[in-house]
Amino acid sequence: MTNAGHAPPRLLPLDPAGEPGVREYLGVLGRRRRAIVVFTLLVLVVALASSLVQTPRYTSEARVLIEPRVSEQELDQTGQPLVVDRKRIIDTEVRLLGSRSVRDQVERTFGPDTPAATTAAIEGTDLVSVSVSSTDAELAAAVANETARRYISFRTESTRQDLAEAAESVQRQLNDASGRLAVLDELVATATGSALVSAQADRAAAAEQVRTVRTRLDALRLKQTLTTGNATLVDRAEVPSDPVSPTPVRSAILALFAGGILAVVLAFVLEFFDDRIDSRSGLEQIAPHLPVLGMVPVLSGWEDRRTTHVAALEDRTSSASEAYRSLRTSLQFVSGLDGARTIQVTSATAGEGKTTTAVNLAVMFAMAGQRTILIDADLRRPRVHAFLGLPNGAGYTTAALNGRPLSKVSHRVLEEHPLIAVTSGPPTPYPAELLQSEASVKLLDACRRDADVVIVDSPPVVPVADAVALSAHVDAVLLVVSAERSTKRNVRRAVDQLGQVAANVCGVAITEVPASQLGEYGTYVYAPDAPRRGIERFFRPGTAS
Repeated sequence: MTNAGHAPPRLLPLDPAGEPGVREYLGVLGRRRRAIVVFTLLVLVVALASSLVQTPRYTSEARVLIEPRVSEQELDQTGQPLVVDRKRIIDTEVRLLGSRSVRDQVERTFGPDTPAATTAAIEGTDLVSVSVSSTDAELAAAVANETARRYISFRTESTRQDLAEAAESVQRQLNDASGRLAVLDELVATATGSALVSAQADRAAAAEQVRTVRTRLDALRLKQTLTTGNATLVDRAEVPSDPVSPTPVRSAILALFAGGILAVVLAFVLEFFDDRIDSRSGLEQIAPHLPVLGMVPVLSGWEDRRTTHVAALEDRTSSASEAYRSLRTSLQFVSGLDGARTIQVTSATAGEGKTTTAVNLAVMFAMAGQRTILIDADLRRPRVHAFLGLPNGAGYTTAALNGRPLSKVSHRVLEEHPLIAVTSGPPTPYPAELLQSEASVKLLDACRRDADVVIVDSPPVVPVADAVALSAHVDAVLLVVSAERSTKRNVRRAVDQLGQVAANVCGVAITEVPASQLGEYGTYVYAPDAPRRGIERFFRPGTAS
């Protein structure tokens, strides 16, 4: 009997306009929280370690007041104040402070390894900052002060040279004026009449010019003697007590901030390249038409995949047992709608928990009072017999190839519940051909007549063709997907391959689901009532005895 009478579920298209929302972004951060925390802590540790191994550096600052040079106005022949660009002058002096000429003089005092000074204009003022950084606090202050002093000395000498040049120019003017006055004196001595009057007037003007030029020359010479270059050290550099670097607290804050941002970016990059099916939403992205019939939690004692576990028998009140019980209920509802009695359990690839799911489902169906037959049709890597502790000398291949009756190859598993298991039997060189043979179809029909539910554990879909061949002879297919191991690519391929043969994929069971994704009741277990504490006794009183 095939599944020709059962139409595959209707495919529901994805909403093309659907875009990730805040919930999806928060979900990414939640799934990648460990990577975010680890990366942020790594950046923090590196920053702190770098701060601790660095040698402390100290910065000392001196400030110099820059005023207009005296020579700038003394050289103006018009006698009017010069219109100057103060910003350009300050910028020029800043460059002069950091010039090689000043630095050479400082190095003569402290040696060639003298730390360099950094000069900068203080915005909105005529002040220039001279700062020096060094691992030696006293050296930083000394170099900053020496740089300022050398600059002031250089500016003073430069100003005096400018004034000397101005004095020479004025001296030439005085010589010219004195020579003209001498000529006029001779003219006055020999002139008569009106010529005398004119010569006397010219002499008086020339004498006044000589007095003016001589006064200006005397002023220049006095300024040349007294000038300080119009640059003053207003703030001496003090020896700093605290280093400017490293600053562990500041580095830690910046590391947490920068590391957190980079960690969030890394989380989304990892999410983009991560092809795993790690949640229900991840499965809905590639197979929106397949309902999720159950989610089985990952248990701490199941890390060793070589060890078999039947949660339905080991602990009937555990979260895993409740998950398989919920999966059984969902399958009962789905099979009741389609009349499906033979259910194939498969997965995209190996190691996703299909055999564990098939065995636990069979036990759960039997515990519900339904006559259940569990068939191990994974003829390549059979494991049902290992789960149930049964011999595998005879089984499915024996009945299909040799025509032995079902009663001769089956095993009763539970005494108190109607569960029969058919192991795989001896290996066959042609498993795919056997599973779609007429003998295999008759064997499945016989099981269907003798049981209410038939659970068939089959090989994975992607690596071999066995599962696809078998899906044509069962009523429904349950696809098992691991939240930890399955990839979207493989699951998509499995769904496509089953769809090509019109297999009735009734839904998906997700295994190895983290407890955080199971919701509030994901780890709900049976437990005796605990005594109420504190204020609960007043707001939640117990029933009267």
